[in-house]
Amino acid sequence: MLRDDHVLVEDMLEEVRDALEFVQGFDLARFLADKRTCKAVAYSLQTLGEAANHVSEHFIAEHPDLPWQEMIGMRHRLVHGYRAVSFEIVWAVTKEELPALKTLLSDLVEE
Repeated sequence: MLRDDHVLVEDMLEEVRDALEFVQGFDLARFLADKRTCKAVAYSLQTLGEAANHVSEHFIAEHPDLPWQEMIGMRHRLVHGYRAVSFEIVWAVTKEELPALKTLLSDLVEE
């Protein structure tokens, strides 16, 4: 793994951990009612996607098990579709996708 890729993967893992920490103890209703938490989680997903977008093509090819296009695509939707952000989708991604992603990224950081 190139040094830059390693740093980017560490950054990605930090954003996943932050997003999961932000929603700890929340249910969907409480999440949607808390504007600050909604925006904090969206920012973490945005930053995660930005870091993923800068990982080298070589590294991406070596790790096809990671959802690269989904992470980058979510970043694009959050940044460019800011008026149409669905925090229900932000919640679903955080609760349903990030725990597995955390495991995959943790494994890469440990390599």
